[in-house]
Amino acid sequence: MTHHTILSCLLVFALLLTATPIFPYTYQHTSSSAQIRWTTQTITVAFSTSLSSPPANIKPGSDVIGAARRALRRWADTTNIQFVETSSDVQAVSPTNAGDRVNLLTVSPVNSGLFIGERPGRTRVLFDPSSGALNEADVAINPNLPFSTDGSSDTYDLEATFVHEIGHFLGLEHSGVVGATMQPRQGRNYSDRFTTMRTLSDDDLAGIRSIYGRRDGAQTGSLAGRVNNYGAGAHVWAENASTGRVEGSSITRSDGSYRIDQLSPGQYRINVEYLDEPVLAAEITSSRGPYTGIGGQPPFLVAESQAAITAGATTTLNFNVSLSPPSFNPRALGVNGILTTVSAPLAAGRTYRFYIGGEGLEQIPATGITVTSPFMSIDPASRAQENFGTSYPVYSFNLIVQDNAKVDDYSIRVQSNSGEVNYLSGALALDPYTDYVELNALESNVFFVTQQYLDFLFRQPEAEGLQ
Repeated sequence: MTHHTILSCLLVFALLLTATPIFPYTYQHTSSSAQIRWTTQTITVAFSTSLSSPPANIKPGSDVIGAARRALRRWADTTNIQFVETSSDVQAVSPTNAGDRVNLLTVSPVNSGLFIGERPGRTRVLFDPSSGALNEADVAINPNLPFSTDGSSDTYDLEATFVHEIGHFLGLEHSGVVGATMQPRQGRNYSDRFTTMRTLSDDDLAGIRSIYGRRDGAQTGSLAGRVNNYGAGAHVWAENASTGRVEGSSITRSDGSYRIDQLSPGQYRINVEYLDEPVLAAEITSSRGPYTGIGGQPPFLVAESQAAITAGATTTLNFNVSLSPPSFNPRALGVNGILTTVSAPLAAGRTYRFYIGGEGLEQIPATGITVTSPFMSIDPASRAQENFGTSYPVYSFNLIVQDNAKVDDYSIRVQSNSGEVNYLSGALALDPYTDYVELNALESNVFFVTQQYLDFLFRQPEAEGLQ
């Protein structure tokens, strides 16, 4: 009997001082619209002594310090930021009205009062209100929740939480892409390890590089425009037309404007959607400043378009959306007996039992659920209705991932017989090397050798020889 489980996927919130994000992506801004960011490329980060003597909520034997170091490296490897590690006896994050100029990472139980409910981590930033220049940022891990670094069942992945919070530490807010590390929800480990949020998606990379620049100096272009008849909270994202990879996204401001930077030159599918699960518009940021009204705007139907991106140029693309409630809403997904609202972790060359649930899906033909990538396909003949005890129907299909599938996030497209369309944007995360820190997995000797065995011998290498 298949074990069906609905995972609790809870919001990861940042505690920010008068921070109002603005386009492109969702940055943190002061109340006067100055962008909150570091003005230096070298940032000193203090590891609280609590990391070397973690509290009981963290599984004994967990590599806490290693998880923090790897999280910092993931961001530093992709943009012009360098972290310098030091240590501190300080356990608590600074109060909102007085900083100590120590950029702290802490897992201490003294921060328990910062957390209400199941919020895995929090980041507090202190900045100059006139310029937005960051003076201090502190990251705290919720001491009331279980964590591990080995994927233990019913725990949060500590490294993934660190990676998400350091994104806030650097000035990013939340993303509407389901598979992005900066999306607002984090799932617990269950039968599958939910460690895919350890690694940065193309959307995360584009967001942080748009603030601090790229290390590789690659030539990129931008997309900008307006959803003419809408306000704050519409989700616009760009998919590479050849591969289907989600390469960047943005949330519209109160005037309907959006911008996506750091896109590789080429042809793209550009879509705009109303955020109504698996991510909600109100989870992206608070309703203030340029995002006043976010979370309170009316629903609308998905609009689809295309655009060509040219290096060193900005392509303009505007939308008009139909302000009508969608007749169906895919809100949950998963693989192998799990139904959740975070991305489904996949690997190349495998077949999965894929689940999709939501209101009105009974009207969708089996052929109406597809993946927007040549690297993956859904077998419509394999559809079956499932019972997860939800108020909405859930269906399962065989999802086939090709051997040559490229690492990144891919979208599920759902179309009714009437032609109405909806998406799970970037919800399929092809991310087989979450244990490796290298931005390019082939730089890891273990990953390279393992991949050679899989490609040419069709088996895993012997553990003894691999080490």
